[in-house]
Amino acid sequence: MKGLPFKAMVAVPGAKGRAGTTAPEFRAKFPLGTVPAIEYGDTRITESAAILSFLADTHGWSDLYPTERRERVKVDEYLHWHHSGVRSLANAHFAPRMRPDLVIDASARAAASAKSDRSLQLVEEAFLGGAGGGSFIGGRACASVADLLCYSEVACLGPRFGDVIDLSAAKLPRIAAWMDRMAELPHHDAVFAAAAAVGRLDDASQPPLLERLAPSTKAGLAAIAAAAAASK
Repeated sequence: MKGLPFKAMVAVPGAKGRAGTTAPEFRAKFPLGTVPAIEYGDTRITESAAILSFLADTHGWSDLYPTERRERVKVDEYLHWHHSGVRSLANAHFAPRMRPDLVIDASARAAASAKSDRSLQLVEEAFLGGAGGGSFIGGRACASVADLLCYSEVACLGPRFGDVIDLSAAKLPRIAAWMDRMAELPHHDAVFAAAAAVGRLDDASQPPLLERLAPSTKAGLAAIAAAAAASK
């Protein structure tokens, strides 16, 4: 979105090979062993919220990460809540399908599903429906890093891509309208090309999910590289 040059590299969560997050080379740089991760000069960071706020502060992207304190704190509020909130969607709906190596029993999955439903309701009522209104999280008139983080989590499971959760206007009208606005942001289709290539997560007519991962990753990297080149 900002035309900042970068090089994308694959790191496979939990894998032991050279491209895996448990590889010694990866752990030497990123001891937490998680993705995403970024190297920026001699600075190495994991955690999406930390990466987004670091890049925005470093490059003065005040539209994405406001400098005025009362505006910023509304963005920070979401960033700090994200992992105990919307991240639960991945535990409930994404991980059981995409990470069969993770053992998640039925009761834990049910609890995660209930938590994900509550989290979506909080996004609907508190983050998108708080005092002052606004089109984006925190009542802002334009998208911030909070919206980028939230949308990336929700969209992969919503009707445009994975299609395993109900985000209809009848159930969650503010989220449905917000997602339409987010889909209009620059390079949206390139960023989510991998999710589009994976397709509906529960589509029995498609190959098994694990067989879709490598081709979808390649499609995503190619789309991002093409978008980055076009934005120079």
